[in-house]
Amino acid sequence: MPTDHTYYESLIEKYLTGQLTATEAEELQRYLSERPEIAKGLRRRYNTISLLVAAPREGDMSNGMRSLRQWKKSTKQQQWRKLWMQSIKYAAAVLIIVLGGRIYSEYRTDQVLSQQVTEVAAPTGQRLLFTMNDGTTIHLSPCSKMTFDARYSKGKHRNVRLEGAAFFDVAHNKTAPFKVETKCGYDVVVTGTQFYLQSDQLSPLHLSLLEGGVTLYSARDTVPLTPGESLLLRDGRLVKNFESLSQIANRKVGIVQYKNTPLSQIFAEIGHWYGAEIIFVNEELKDRRLSGKIRQGDSLKSIVEAVCCSLGLRYEMVGEHTIKIGE
Repeated sequence: MPTDHTYYESLIEKYLTGQLTATEAEELQRYLSERPEIAKGLRRRYNTISLLVAAPREGDMSNGMRSLRQWKKSTKQQQWRKLWMQSIKYAAAVLIIVLGGRIYSEYRTDQVLSQQVTEVAAPTGQRLLFTMNDGTTIHLSPCSKMTFDARYSKGKHRNVRLEGAAFFDVAHNKTAPFKVETKCGYDVVVTGTQFYLQSDQLSPLHLSLLEGGVTLYSARDTVPLTPGESLLLRDGRLVKNFESLSQIANRKVGIVQYKNTPLSQIFAEIGHWYGAEIIFVNEELKDRRLSGKIRQGDSLKSIVEAVCCSLGLRYEMVGEHTIKIGE
């Protein structure tokens, strides 16, 4: 017994044209009786059962042919609709696979790049100028370091981490903010500006803005700054001060300005920059105050000598990294 659906369509056409034999009529009737769903569809379309059991009537031919054409058209539409839905499902599955693969690939790439860390460090007693691939320049103070990973300037990622002090001249990019992370839990975010930032054992946070705008973020605070303003972190609290623009600009070339500053603070910074131990023979000398400027990068001996001469003090070099200060 044939199983091709097209074969039985041809039998229906033969009957409608008066060419169906008795044997073929039996085949068609047996085919439909074994497939009630198909028979139901055929009855609904053009009353197939009556065609098989009743004598031909006037109009059967034209009505039957019209019903047949409608049935074929409907069948093709259903087939195309089924094919279309299957295609959509397959396309969606492929799309999910492709997108999933792309997202996973991007995730893996991001992870790999995040592990490729570059460290830039200024040696003891020296400053270092470093230019990022986006044109941003960083002037690192002595004994300071900055790290960043290979994602820098890729997409919207321009993150660095600072330990020490540096002056930043950030290339403008509104769509990719520049972010400096610090150990003290505060982050500085800018889009393009010039500012000085210190975060080390001497000062947990010192931020001064020369031009443009910066915003300081933490889990508790969001503090914007305008040019000439500075922020200091003291005893866990942020304190806003004002500095002259020239004083902030001097940081860019390594000139540190002091105004009525205790010797204890000045020599603590000098000792940190040069990896030296500075000892006061008389503890009262720590409270002496000085106003002036020191240039980072000059020799340790010349800086100590200049400070001591300004206050009429004496100094003694004890070995290469130890200095005694006395009267």
